[in-house]
Amino acid sequence: DNNIVVWNVEAGEAICGSPAGTDSGKCVQFFNHDDYKIVSGGNYHVRVWDFDRQNRKLHPLDCHLGQLKRIAQVIAIDDSDTVAYVGTVTGDLLEVNVVAGKFVKASRQRFSQGIICIATTADSVLVGTGDGTLARLDKRTLKVQAQAKLQGKCTSVAIDGGGSHLFAGVSGRRMCRMGDSTPTQA
Repeated sequence: DNNIVVWNVEAGEAICGSPAGTDSGKCVQFFNHDDYKIVSGGNYHVRVWDFDRQNRKLHPLDCHLGQLKRIAQVIAIDDSDTVAYVGTVTGDLLEVNVVAGKFVKASRQRFSQGIICIATTADSVLVGTGDGTLARLDKRTLKVQAQAKLQGKCTSVAIDGGGSHLFAGVSGRRMCRMGDSTPTQA
């Protein structure tokens, strides 16, 4: 129904809601250090939402993407809660300043079959794609530093606590572990 609804899980009731955008909403991500802010994305929009619990309202801030017309399908927010990385159906990665609500830059490389999952580290962005590519991009430039081709669609990506290994879920109920850019079945 294209609405964002905030729930009180313990009570099992909706607190408030709002339309996700003028077109279909596809993804949502909470901030890392603020329980009252979220980012949503979808057909041709990225929005930052402030949750006003006292007044039971959501207040949107539309992010200005300029001339870009993209369909967002996954969002990751960096640890500082200032930048969102948005994976699109067309396979590019967008960097959006969520404090100012402005587009910063896009990756030059487009990944086949779109970006499905994203994880961030202190200095890189990891993306998994529909064609099975797992890539590490430099945060400063959004240029590919390393990539590997996995057998199947990349469905999820996670980094271990020490940051030394990357785990990727792949279609067909498989997991891959990557250390030093070499994938192995886990």
